[in-house]
Amino acid sequence: MTVNSSRIMTDALANEIVQNTTLHLNLSQDAIVITEDKVRLCLITHLERLEAKKDWITPASILITLAITFATTSFRDFLLPAATWQAVFFIAALLDMVWLAMKARMALKAPSLEDLVSSMKRAGAVAERRSEAPTLHSSI
Repeated sequence: MTVNSSRIMTDALANEIVQNTTLHLNLSQDAIVITEDKVRLCLITHLERLEAKKDWITPASILITLAITFATTSFRDFLLPAATWQAVFFIAALLDMVWLAMKARMALKAPSLEDLVSSMKRAGAVAERRSEAPTLHSSI
């Protein structure tokens, strides 16, 4: 095979690929221009609230432990009567259910990552409203 025939085949193959290829472009983007101090402020404000999504795990784990204790334990007299121990665990389970309900409600209301991005966009919009369009002044 000669160099000329190889080149003809390569060109033919390239033309075939180009003719049978559909190109889809999705290049639209939103850019947020924000200063470092505003980013820090937004992150500090939202970080604690974003972490609230995981705060229900501790009370749920404790409640599971208390439920397993009730299911598998026959309370006996040890320093306190057996009925007292049972009441202590029952009250602890009730208090833990209240704690779990509060943390679950907070987790459902916790802001998402989209809320953080929206907050950063609002911080830029506030700065945009405060300042007028920049103008160039000549000092000549």
